[in-house]
Amino acid sequence: MKRGLTAVALAFGMLGTAVLLVRPFEIKLGLEPLREQALTLSVQEADARAESAQEGIQSLRNQSRAFVEIAKEILPAVVSINSVKTVKATGNERNGRFFGDDFFNRFFDQPPSFSQRGSGSGVIVDRNGYILTNNHVVANADELEVVLRDGRTFKASLIGRDEKSDVAVIKIDASELTAAEIGDSDHLEVGEWVLACGNPFQLSSTVTAGIVSAIGRTDVGLTDYEDFIQTDAAINPGNSGGALVNLDGQVVGINTAIATRTGGYQGVGFAIPINMAKQIMDSLIRDGKVVRGWMGVNIQDLNDAMTEYYGLDRPSGALVGNTTEDSPAERAGLKQGDLILEIDGEPVKNVKELRLRIAALSPGTDVRLGIMRERSRKTVTVRLAEFPGSEETGGRQPAEEEEPNSIRPNDLGLALEDITQRWRRELDLPSTTEGAIIADIDPSGPAANAGFRPGDIVIKVGDQQIATALDVEKALRTVGKGKPVLFLIERDGSEIFLALRLPE
Repeated sequence: MKRGLTAVALAFGMLGTAVLLVRPFEIKLGLEPLREQALTLSVQEADARAESAQEGIQSLRNQSRAFVEIAKEILPAVVSINSVKTVKATGNERNGRFFGDDFFNRFFDQPPSFSQRGSGSGVIVDRNGYILTNNHVVANADELEVVLRDGRTFKASLIGRDEKSDVAVIKIDASELTAAEIGDSDHLEVGEWVLACGNPFQLSSTVTAGIVSAIGRTDVGLTDYEDFIQTDAAINPGNSGGALVNLDGQVVGINTAIATRTGGYQGVGFAIPINMAKQIMDSLIRDGKVVRGWMGVNIQDLNDAMTEYYGLDRPSGALVGNTTEDSPAERAGLKQGDLILEIDGEPVKNVKELRLRIAALSPGTDVRLGIMRERSRKTVTVRLAEFPGSEETGGRQPAEEEEPNSIRPNDLGLALEDITQRWRRELDLPSTTEGAIIADIDPSGPAANAGFRPGDIVIKVGDQQIATALDVEKALRTVGKGKPVLFLIERDGSEIFLALRLPE
């Protein structure tokens, strides 16, 4: 309006000047109505601006009020989780990496073990005490404590955890709790408002606001199965396991990580979509483990040369490197060099998307794969099996598998972990490497005395092939106490045998 009035005033000013020189009487008679009109327009413009400002302020008040109402609704369902883990000090932890044992033993009194404490957040998803959180919040904890917003404290038990997705479920002995409303993360759109709720830096019941910055992030490198929601709502240490909430007050994600160079918030946070977390949660509660679909293929993404070779306009799909023997893929006839482009008619973008979508399906499901073989299109139907080692992710084992008197890896001084994406990056391991990695070792334990080292990968125990850390534990159950056992180890790209005698 102002720009229009300025133009009008300028035009009349020019006209007035020109007429003033030639026809003074006409300009005198015609100018007064124009001045009255300009004054009227100025008053109207001022009123319009004032009205617009009030509308803007009221809009902000409404938005602020919406945040207030959402916070009131969700915060009673967001809890603080405190964990305690007893850590047996190793040589590196007790003596340092640059000094020998004698140096520290002479000058410092180092305890043989210490308590490691952590804190995070969780979301009550059931009135009877089930709480959804991150695996890294509760992993390997000896004690778990849950603090409700009203100050009540409960001991919690682990129902199950899944390292591959960073999802875990714990439970407290309580009822009639306030449970969060679960939303549908499939309907999230980039740009919509979300609130992050949790306990950053042990500051309970904290709420921050932002937007959905991106969806479907699969290249973060945090877990094996990634489909993260990215947000600029402030997420900090302690927020892990908390709720990402939409404007309807529904949980659409579980806060899990931040991208940062300082250790604190820098505008990039990640949350696990609630649809993915809920599917895993239901499996953990029902079975104590996560059951995933499995084809049995080693696959890789395309580079530019491969894209050109297959006649594609952009890199897409997943290239089959080989198939596992007697796997669903082999039985269905998939071959080395096949390019998987579709699953049940839907395009496949890359390896991570293929793995994520197959893992989300139940064993026994028939999937139609659209493939390119020798530059010709074909369709192959694969009946999925259960992912080997699915039981590793549970917090409990079936009763028939529990053997409390059997030898476990920690009895040998071994701390074993699955080979996750983090380990593959740190040790530069190829995607085909399978086994259980020695994450830490007791320098005075049987394994260290037998020559085992941190970073070794256990490939076989006796005659049993190892794919996960749990496989090692299962293999040790078949060996009697006091009996020798042979390990096949991969170290620095070479395979070696190590043997030790199990404790009595």
